[in-house]
This record gives sequence, C-alpha cells and structure tokens, in this order.
Amino acid sequence: MVLERPGPLKLQIAGIPAPHDHCVVRGDPSSGAFSVFCFRDGRLAGVESVNKPAHHMVARRLLGSAVALTPAEAGDTSFDLKARAGTATVAA
Repeated sequence: MVLERPGPLKLQIAGIPAPHDHCVVRGDPSSGAFSVFCFRDGRLAGVESVNKPAHHMVARRLLGSAVALTPAEAGDTSFDLKARAGTATVAA
C-alpha cells in the first residue's frame, strides 16, 4: 500500500501484532491516519497506528488489562474505544 500524503507519517506499535490470524483497519488509510488492530485466537494481540496517537494509547491500556475488544468493535468507528479502555484496570 502506498500512502500519498505530504509530510511525515508517525507509526506507533503496541503489543506484538505478528503473528496474527485476523486484522481490522479502523480509519481510512488513504487519509494517512488509521490503525490496524491485529487479533490472535480472538484476542487483541497488537495495534499498528499511523498518525493516530489516541488509538495507540487505547491499545496500550487494553493490551495491559483483561478487558476484551472484539474485531467488530475495533472496526466500528462509532464504537467508543476510549470508554472501553477507561474500564480497563492495568495488570500489575
């Protein structure tokens, strides 16, 4: 995939996205701001975010907790990721 966007792209990765068996894109890659949520065995394994620091922070919180996120929720732009992450208690 080639992104036609002037200026720098900032890639942030949370978790260990590979290997995975299912990925969901949230956002529009052609805009240069999107995230790829990677799932392994139905559980969130990692998130690769391009110019989406809020998604990166949510991913870090979700990955460090026992709160589940489904692929359908990850791909639904009307689903409130921040609220879901707000229910997460970070594991010690």
